[in-house]
Amino acid sequence: MHALDSSIGRFPSTSLKTTPSAHAKKRVERRFVLLVDGDNSRQRLLVDMLSMAGFSVLSASTRLEGESQLRRHPIGVVVADYETVDGVDWLDWLGACQPKVRCVITHKVAGISDAVEVMRRGGFDYFGEPCKIGDLVSAVERASDEHEHDAQTLPASSVESLYGLADALPRALNVDACLDLMLSMGLRRTACDGLTLILRSTSSGVSDLHRGDAMRLYVDDLTRLAIEQREPIAYHGSGVFDFVELTSRTEIINSLILVPILSRNESLGWLIGTCLFNNRADGSDETLLTIIGDRIGSAILAGQQETALQVTFQQTVDVLLATLNEKDQYTAGHSERVADLARLIAKGMGCDEHVQDLVFQGARLHDIGKLAIDNAELNKAGPLTDDEYERMKKHTLTGAELLKSMPCFQALIPAVIGHHERLDGTGYPFGLKGDEIPLLARIVAVADAYDAMTSDRTYRKAMAPPDAISELDRCRNRHYDGRCVDALKRAFSTGGIV
Repeated sequence: MHALDSSIGRFPSTSLKTTPSAHAKKRVERRFVLLVDGDNSRQRLLVDMLSMAGFSVLSASTRLEGESQLRRHPIGVVVADYETVDGVDWLDWLGACQPKVRCVITHKVAGISDAVEVMRRGGFDYFGEPCKIGDLVSAVERASDEHEHDAQTLPASSVESLYGLADALPRALNVDACLDLMLSMGLRRTACDGLTLILRSTSSGVSDLHRGDAMRLYVDDLTRLAIEQREPIAYHGSGVFDFVELTSRTEIINSLILVPILSRNESLGWLIGTCLFNNRADGSDETLLTIIGDRIGSAILAGQQETALQVTFQQTVDVLLATLNEKDQYTAGHSERVADLARLIAKGMGCDEHVQDLVFQGARLHDIGKLAIDNAELNKAGPLTDDEYERMKKHTLTGAELLKSMPCFQALIPAVIGHHERLDGTGYPFGLKGDEIPLLARIVAVADAYDAMTSDRTYRKAMAPPDAISELDRCRNRHYDGRCVDALKRAFSTGGIV
C-alpha cells in the first residue's frame, strides 16, 4: 500500500482565502466532515490534516459506524475509503438516505473504471494512491463550499433539481448532452438571459469550445481575475460590459457573473451568465451558476476518465490481437476481417451503435483463447485429429476465462464463448439452441464462418464469395441465425463486401 503524501504547504494558494483562525471558525460553524477508513494510521493522518485545515472531523472505521455518524450529526462532507465502505454501493446508499451530503472517495487500488463509476454514481471527487494531502483537503473544501451554498441560498426545488442533475447526467457519460442540459437548466433557474460556456484547450490555453448563446467576451481584467482567483465574480450596473455576438451586434449587459470551471484545481474555462436590459442577477443566481459550473467540471472529468478507459481498452485489445497474430498464421487478418463483417451484419440488422461496437470488439477477440493452443496444432498443415480438435474447441472457454479477469471486457464474453454454438444445438461448448445463444455470438458465428470459407487454408482452397453465401443460406435457421445471414447477403449484394 502506498503511503499518503503527508507534506503540507503544497496547498494551492487560492484554496486558503482567510487567516487560519477565521478559516477554522468558518468551518466549525458550517459542517462536520466524516472520515470513514478502516486503516487506523491513515485515518489518524487524515484527521490531523483535515483538522489543521479548519474542519471539525468525525471518524469511523467501518461503514456501519459511518452510517450511524451520519444519522446523528449534521455532516456535509464525507471522505470515504473505497474498500471500507464497499465501493459504489455506499454512494447509492448516500444518494437514497443522505442526498445532500458530498462524498470524496479515496482508493488504495486506483482504477480508471472505478473512477468513472464513482463519478457516475454522484461522487464529488475520486483519489487513487498515492495522492497529495493538499489536493484531498482542497477537494473537501470545495465540497463543503458547495454544500453550504446549497443549504443557505438555494430554494429547495433548485437543490433537488441539481441533485437530480448530478445523478442522471454523469451516468450517461455523454459530455456534450451533459453540458447542453446544464446550460438549459441554468437559463430556466436564474434571471440570466444568456449563458456561455468557454472551455480552454489544454495544449494552447486558448478557448476552443463555445456553447450557449454563442457570445464572445473580450478577455479583460475582470475575466482574468475570475480565473486567477478561481472564485465567481458578479458585477452589476448599466453598461457593465459590452459583448460581441456572432453578428457583431453590441448589447448592454445589466449584470454579469463569471464562474471558473475547475477540475481538481485545474482551470478548464469559465461559465458566463449575463442579464440584459432590466434583468438583474442576485445571490441565488450566482450560487446556482457556481454549482452548475462545478457539475460541468465533474462531467468533463468523467468524460476524460471514460476516454482514458477507452484508450486503455483499445490498446489492450491491440496487444492481445498482435500476440495472437504472431502465434497463429491463420489468425493474422482473420479476426479483423471477422470484426468488420460482424459490424456490417449488426448494422444491417438495425442494431444501435453500442451493439455494433460491442460486436466489433467481441469479433476482434473471438479467437483469443487460441493463445493457449500449441503452435504446432494451430499451424498444422492438414486437418486436425479428433484429440487435437477437442483441444481446439476449448479455445472458446479459455478465451472467456482470459477476459473474465478484466472488467472492461465483460460485455464481450458472449461473442467469445458462443461463436461456435449452432441453432440446432450441435455447436460447442454448451450445445445451446436458438435464442439461448446470445445475439453477439450469433452475429460473430456468421461472420466467422463466411471468412473461414473464403480464406485459403493449407489443406484447402478458399471458396468463392457467392458459394460461401449459398452455403450460409443453406444452413440458415439450422446452424446460423437467418436474420444474420440475410444481413450479410444484403451487404454482399450492395457492395458492402468485396
